[in-house]
Amino acid sequence: MAQDGKDITLATILEHIQGLRDDVTGRLGHIEQQMDRMVTRMDRMEQNLTNQIDAIDKRLDEIEIELLPKRVAKLEEAVGMAA
Repeated sequence: MAQDGKDITLATILEHIQGLRDDVTGRLGHIEQQMDRMVTRMDRMEQNLTNQIDAIDKRLDEIEIELLPKRVAKLEEAVGMAA
């Protein structure tokens, strides 16, 4: 077997396999970097959602505890049910 005047030897095959391995390793490194960025982004999104949910919960508590009783009292006065 000859390829352009060169015999294919075990060393040639090993060199080719090592080149493929290096290529795959580089691609896996790139994929790992992308995954790390995605995890970081998802962590930020989770924190933002948690902050927004906390703000909504705080606002709902404010409505339930402060505003709703005042409105109910005004409605009771309006319909003559004041205690």
